[in-house]
Amino acid sequence: MIKLRIDQKILKFFKTINSSFFIIFLIISCFFWIVTKFSNTYKIKNDFYINWINIPETIVLDDQQKKISILLSASGFEILLYKFFKDNIDLSLDKDVTYNNNIAQVNINKKMYEIENQLFENNKIEDLISKQISFKYSILSRKKVPVFFDENISFRPGYLNEDEFNIIPDSIIVIGPMHIIDTLKRVKTILYKKNDVYRSINEEIELLKLENLFYNKNQVKISSIVKKYSEKEFKIPIRILNLPDSIKLKLFPNYVTLKAIISLDNYNNITNDDFIITTNYKLLNSNFSNLSLLLAKYPKDVKNINWYPKTVNYLIRK
Repeated sequence: MIKLRIDQKILKFFKTINSSFFIIFLIISCFFWIVTKFSNTYKIKNDFYINWINIPETIVLDDQQKKISILLSASGFEILLYKFFKDNIDLSLDKDVTYNNNIAQVNINKKMYEIENQLFENNKIEDLISKQISFKYSILSRKKVPVFFDENISFRPGYLNEDEFNIIPDSIIVIGPMHIIDTLKRVKTILYKKNDVYRSINEEIELLKLENLFYNKNQVKISSIVKKYSEKEFKIPIRILNLPDSIKLKLFPNYVTLKAIISLDNYNNITNDDFIITTNYKLLNSNFSNLSLLLAKYPKDVKNINWYPKTVNYLIRK
């Protein structure tokens, strides 16, 4: 009984070994079959996407993707690589191309050497199925346009920029299709967004890219001096213009209260004499009992000027 069990276990062991050897043999056989088949050379028609290079500076191509069909001799492994990894060909537009009425014609026959150099070594082109390829293009135009600084800046309370932002250069040359260039009024920067600004700004910022357009500069320098400001109040007498000597005009009131935001650097230097508020006798109308007031002079480095009243009543004495 014991001997029978031993014999059964030995038989089972050899069956297991035979099965394993069979599977290994099958795998090895399949591997060599695949290697043999894929090592053979085949003729196959393959399509490649075209990547245009050396494009003349005076034209822009349309966005349509072009393909080229080639009959070539290659191994099975190389064919797989073409299908899944190397599916594009570079073609130069500096020669063998005719440009006419916004249609370009590329002579593919004359580019066989250029194409063959991009294939795997020992691959051979049997035939160029695509003999000629055409595509649309636009003639480029040039235009100088201003740069617009697109900003979203919030200053720390009590701080402001001294002047408008300085942009260098303030305009650029744009190159592109004529139908786009003709309608282009300006080029914007990318959005410059900052909060709690209290220091002067001096940075370079990229220009916003526009489709099918090229710039002679891709960035500009923006700068502005940021200072601390405070509000100051003034009492400004009103000056009457074009008043005849024979007439006395009394205003009610005869001064205005003016408020302005002034940098702390100049806070004590700016006085009432730096502002002039006027009214004009020639604008006097008997149908109205008041005169409008005009701010005729003010320092350039003050901000947010406001005054009241904006009109005054008057009394005429002759």
